[in-house]
Amino acid sequence: MAQSTFHFGFGMLCATVCTIKPVIQAWCAARIPEGRQSPAAAVAAPNVPTLSSAIARWCLWSYAIGTLAVFPAVVRRMTGMEPTHPAWNLFVGYPLIDRLPLPSIILGEILMGSILGAQYGLILLAIYRHRARLSSTRRRK
Repeated sequence: MAQSTFHFGFGMLCATVCTIKPVIQAWCAARIPEGRQSPAAAVAAPNVPTLSSAIARWCLWSYAIGTLAVFPAVVRRMTGMEPTHPAWNLFVGYPLIDRLPLPSIILGEILMGSILGAQYGLILLAIYRHRARLSSTRRRK
């Protein structure tokens, strides 16, 4: 159970790798066309989600996959059963992480903290970017 932070962090990392591409596409596609006065009129490329929905999807998926990654360790701790059945491999990295001789639980905390920090930082940058665009359109009027 000591490595559950690493399980959770590894699950968050896997979800981040899978969901970061739409976030980058939405960040690059969000622009205000010339002649438009409001950020609400921003035009995005087709099939590109809005930035807020892409970031929300990234955060939700990372927490969900992190929870799924730590679930076998919690169940094993509560029931005392060893993961001998193939159904225990709910998360792909669980057997690998359990066999690794990790020196400290600080690795899991660093991994979780860096992903949470990246999510929080990107949300703050998106808010700052939106406010800067909003104030620049108000100056044009």
